[in-house]
Amino acid sequence: MRARILGSPTMLVVGLSFEEAHAKTRRRGGFDEQSYENPAVSAPLREFFYFGTIAPFAQRNYYKEAVDKLKVLAKEFRREYGGTKADYQIRCNSQIPEKPIAVACGLGSMGRNDLVIMPKDTNNSGGSNFIIAMMHLPFALPGDPPLDWDPCKRCQAPCQEACPTKALDASRGKINLEKCIQWWASGHNIDKPVPEELKAVWGKRFYGCTNCQDACVHNKAGQAAYIDCKKILAMTDDEINALFKGTAIGMKWLGPAAIRRNAEIVCKNQKALDSGP
Repeated sequence: MRARILGSPTMLVVGLSFEEAHAKTRRRGGFDEQSYENPAVSAPLREFFYFGTIAPFAQRNYYKEAVDKLKVLAKEFRREYGGTKADYQIRCNSQIPEKPIAVACGLGSMGRNDLVIMPKDTNNSGGSNFIIAMMHLPFALPGDPPLDWDPCKRCQAPCQEACPTKALDASRGKINLEKCIQWWASGHNIDKPVPEELKAVWGKRFYGCTNCQDACVHNKAGQAAYIDCKKILAMTDDEINALFKGTAIGMKWLGPAAIRRNAEIVCKNQKALDSGP
């Protein structure tokens, strides 16, 4: 999809779906898939193996994959149309308002879950399980218009009902970030304690709360991977960085402090569950 924006004659905006890519990741293996919910893991063993979930979008670095694909395209454009590397600047998971831009260029429409939702294509691929990436182009192309499509018109807002903290507002595209588990899990407010009411419903989520996406009628729910959170608490910074290298959790903006905070919450929640009535 194309739009004229941010000082460039044209901005190329794409979406990298991680539903199909995630399925391939599962077939190849990856993170430890054993869960403490597995009957084979008895209650006494859970004291030593406190497993937390990793959401599908974080099991690989899909942001990097999207950027790498655009870099290949940029080289082809430079050979064909000229220009420097700076003319083909790439943005992904950046500080610019990527979702409004994606909507403006017709990639998808904003849903009640505060995410851009793409209509299904001929391969039945669509929904909000994708990464937005953009590339500046130094030449003008006709822009694509916004979609005349309301993805939430016929649903009863299951995403809002599924949110464990009720962070999603009844109005479209509104979210209370300080009530969003994923916002905290991503390292925001790292110097402040996570509110107790969020910890109470945080559950076993080590990284990635996808309730609103899993409940969306346009999405296919992915499968979580599992990791021993108690082991993470005993790791050094270097060991944590090495463990998550190549995944979204290993990106520099998150860091070991946020990773440990998530692991600690999972361990405390599991300990409370094991010692419950």
